Amino acid sequence: MWSAYSGTQQGDPAKLGEAIVKIASMTNPPKQFYAGSDAVAGIRPALEARLQELQNHEALSRSTDGSF
Repeated sequence: MWSAYSGTQQGDPAKLGEAIVKIASMTNPPKQFYAGSDAVAGIRPALEARLQELQNHEALSRSTDGSF
């Protein structure tokens, strides 16, 4: 199934390797890394939707705090 994609990916394996080495040397590396503009474009809407949902229901979430 994947053989049709072999060699046709957008990314550059050497650049990915450089990015991974850079991440490995960071004092504070990202908890998640999305390699390539296609990955960023794919994940951004999902992350924005999750953030919007959090904002929409923030008051409800905070309403469960105790009064200590």
